[in-house]
Amino acid sequence: MALSKIQGIGGQVTPNLGRRNLIINGAMTIAQRGTTSSALGNGNNQYHTVDRWAYLGDQDSGSGTLSTTFSQVTDVPASETFVNSLKAVVSSSSFTPSGTDCIALFQQQIETFNANPLGWGTAAAKPATLSYWIKSSVAGTGTLQLRLNDSSSVSGAADGNYYTKFTINQADTWEKKTHLIPANTTDGWRTTVTESAIQIYWFFGSNQAAASTQDAWFRQNNYGQKHSDATFNFQVTGGTAYITGCQLEVGETASDFEHRPHGEELSLCQRYYTQVQKGLSSGVDYVFGTNFGANSAAVMYQADFPTEMRDNPQISIGSSGSGAGTVSTAYTGTNGMSLYYTSAGSGNVWLRDVKADAEL
Repeated sequence: MALSKIQGIGGQVTPNLGRRNLIINGAMTIAQRGTTSSALGNGNNQYHTVDRWAYLGDQDSGSGTLSTTFSQVTDVPASETFVNSLKAVVSSSSFTPSGTDCIALFQQQIETFNANPLGWGTAAAKPATLSYWIKSSVAGTGTLQLRLNDSSSVSGAADGNYYTKFTINQADTWEKKTHLIPANTTDGWRTTVTESAIQIYWFFGSNQAAASTQDAWFRQNNYGQKHSDATFNFQVTGGTAYITGCQLEVGETASDFEHRPHGEELSLCQRYYTQVQKGLSSGVDYVFGTNFGANSAAVMYQADFPTEMRDNPQISIGSSGSGAGTVSTAYTGTNGMSLYYTSAGSGNVWLRDVKADAEL
């Protein structure tokens, strides 16, 4: 990565690194959904606690139910200045894997806007370095996968994939891992700037088939395979894993973790998910509505989002005032929402636990 230079103190010239980390919330400090939650069974892109971090539990043919609990915790590497990590606890009491069953305890998707500095899929492609801290109650080897979302334009409907491995050398011990990801001049991502460009998976299973190519880019419209050296099998043994300090940056060297200001990190997360509020009552978020014209049974609720969202979000509402009524018309954009309620009682002037979701 070419670095511009700035004039420093005493006339020294120092590199201007700017914003380096392509991963959002890599220090696990933002958890708008809450600090603990459980996931059951199948499903990709299950967001539960720490913002921007998802779970993949792919149970195709195994018996029983796979259950995982996620928490934002304060267990962090003692030698670093992190405050939080993401903890995953897998329950294996009733699940037996079979076939292609796999589990990615940790997953992040990177939007095209943020991935474009890598230039992958072009002659100007640059290598990347992924670094992170990880800890597990079980020693062994897992699979790291980077998948590029470009199946709509690549010949043969295949995405670029890169499989490598990460190894937990000692149980219950924080270890720093660094991976050099080679530049990919062939495979890129869809040109729509607000879509998912890169998916990063940390797989903690060894039941699935081994990827046909490892430690090199290749095309395949698939995910959830394994590195041939993978030994983890959390689905059977159960296990606990932690991760923090995740950074993906352009170049061949891992720099120190980029600690962004809390407000900036929160704003980056709110592009994908936010709790909508226009006021507080007893510490609870509310959106207050007003009667529409002379019709006391019609109420309009309006709220601006704290930052422009990635796409028009899905709105969910936890509860409302007495005489709930029904949403007749919903006007939702990337900057805010207006909900028009009809058949509302005179006491129906608030909505509570309103969420806007535009996750990848």
